[in-house]
Amino acid sequence: MTTALQVLIVEDSQADSRLMVRMLRKNGYEVTHQVVEDEAQFIDALQSATFDIILCDNSLPAFSALGVLQTLKGLDHDIPVIVVSGSISEEQIVNLMLAGAANYVMKDKLSLLPIAVERTLEHASQRRHLEVARAQDRLRAAALEQAAESVMICDVRGDLEYVNGGFETTTGYSREEVLGRNPRFLKSGEQCCEFYQQMWDQLLNGERWQGRFTNRRKDGSTYQEDAVLSPVRNASGEIAHIVAVKRDVTNENLLETQLHQAQRLESVGRLAGGIAHDFNNLLTVINATADIVLESLEEVDPIKQDIETILQAGQRSATLTRQLLAFSRRQVLRPVPLNLNDLVANLQTLLTRLLGEDIRIRSILAPDLGMTLADAGQIEQVIVNLAVNARDAMASGGTLTLETAEVHLDEYYTRRHQGVKPGHYIQLAVSDTGVGMTQTVKAQIFEPFFSTKGPDKGTGLGLATAYGIIKQSKGNIWVYSEPGKGTTFKIYLPRIDEVSDVARPAAQSSAPVRAATGTILLAEDEEQLRSLITRVLTRNGYTVIAGENGAAALALARSHDGPLDLVLTDVIMPEMGGRELVIQLSKERPGVKVLYISGYTDNAIMSQGVLNPGTDLLEKPFSPSCLLRRVQEVLNR
Repeated sequence: MTTALQVLIVEDSQADSRLMVRMLRKNGYEVTHQVVEDEAQFIDALQSATFDIILCDNSLPAFSALGVLQTLKGLDHDIPVIVVSGSISEEQIVNLMLAGAANYVMKDKLSLLPIAVERTLEHASQRRHLEVARAQDRLRAAALEQAAESVMICDVRGDLEYVNGGFETTTGYSREEVLGRNPRFLKSGEQCCEFYQQMWDQLLNGERWQGRFTNRRKDGSTYQEDAVLSPVRNASGEIAHIVAVKRDVTNENLLETQLHQAQRLESVGRLAGGIAHDFNNLLTVINATADIVLESLEEVDPIKQDIETILQAGQRSATLTRQLLAFSRRQVLRPVPLNLNDLVANLQTLLTRLLGEDIRIRSILAPDLGMTLADAGQIEQVIVNLAVNARDAMASGGTLTLETAEVHLDEYYTRRHQGVKPGHYIQLAVSDTGVGMTQTVKAQIFEPFFSTKGPDKGTGLGLATAYGIIKQSKGNIWVYSEPGKGTTFKIYLPRIDEVSDVARPAAQSSAPVRAATGTILLAEDEEQLRSLITRVLTRNGYTVIAGENGAAALALARSHDGPLDLVLTDVIMPEMGGRELVIQLSKERPGVKVLYISGYTDNAIMSQGVLNPGTDLLEKPFSPSCLLRRVQEVLNR
């Protein structure tokens, strides 16, 4: 069987060249060759063809074996060279071998040339395979170093022999600090001894182990990582090493937990909003009826105190429904350009009186603080709620710190906090030196009616209300706490740059209610409330046309020949809602005045809890006097 061989011969003797080719062919090589005599021909040959081997004389008139080797190196060619010479010293042989020659053959012993070629080609092939393997090793090593995953290799005793850059990034330890050590220095204490024993038993039994660690970084913080540990056997089949590939999943777990919590709060919020809507209808009837009865009683009437008790209970219930609406983000907001420094300063006296002498209030207010767009009254309520919780956490006294700052939340922060968008924010931090909270408590503090204070010590709606207010204000609220180390609530509200074109809510009138005249179209699906509103309005001189929903009210309006001075309509009703009623009626009676009534916000007339421009709303529950005053305001406008 012949072997194809491409040969480049550097030789000025044609006879010697033919003899070399003949000797190779005689020994089974199918030779294709080219002969050159100087460097220029040599370079042209290399550029025009591919060669397996180069045979060159040691010394030619215009070229030499050393020149061949240097030219090859300069051109970055990896072709083995055999020096074929008639006369050469041992010193020259050594120099040529050091310069890169693969072998040499004397011309008076050309019978050895085929053997030299065979060995040279075999060595070249082995070298190339070795270089490929080394290149692959370097590539794998570079991949390990660049990998975000943490890679560790240890012996069967657990002593570390290798860690990659991902390990250093994740743990904070350098490889110089850990090589030769057992990785038990990473233990957080959250896994028991049996956990590690079971893992090692499985590995030393030749099985792969997969699971999750909670470990501790060099700075003391804990982190979670998913790990795959595999045993590696040596040539004798014995387990010699353990390779661990681990991925830090701390942020993923944190975001997943935050997402589940947000989804749970969203579900509870929808339920709370629906309950508050129904309760507001009932409370409007209860409170308004109690008001009417109270006005009709003499001062000495024996049942007056009972009616006042009913009214007080109804008003307390209305406060609870407002808190539920705040949590469910369905309250009506009246945002204005707001400087939190001014807000905090104005609350100092109230907070001092509220917290008592045992608690010191400290304010750290950033100079030249930017503005945010928020409902001042609602943000005040948030601060008060947080202060009350801080007071209860500092039963033996302490310090409440209110701190403002302008911050930029970058993508690194938003990757760790679900639902947060990068941007510029105004931060308000409320910190206490109280007892702190466990992780279990922290996971539930924003849920309505959750409380650790025991019975008769609050409704459990304070933090839920704060959460809803901040979320509806397009902000975020986060809590940082550890048992015995106090608690910090951080509130982030979007910073605004332009404040001149922000509409401020109109001031509510406190003028006394006067009897009036006019025709009002009423649309309300709650029968008792519809009857109550009709009675209040007609007793004060208005003519009322009432329908049980938008469709019924529209039909009544079309059959009414006279003018309609006002449309008083609930927002959410079956068949046809209040917004659709107004749209239809405006086409037929352009310019008709409208006052909406609703128990909670609805996207039909507002966005993010803020009323659409030119919209008037009366919030449930309302008193008869409040109803009459708002009707009067809209009619007189």
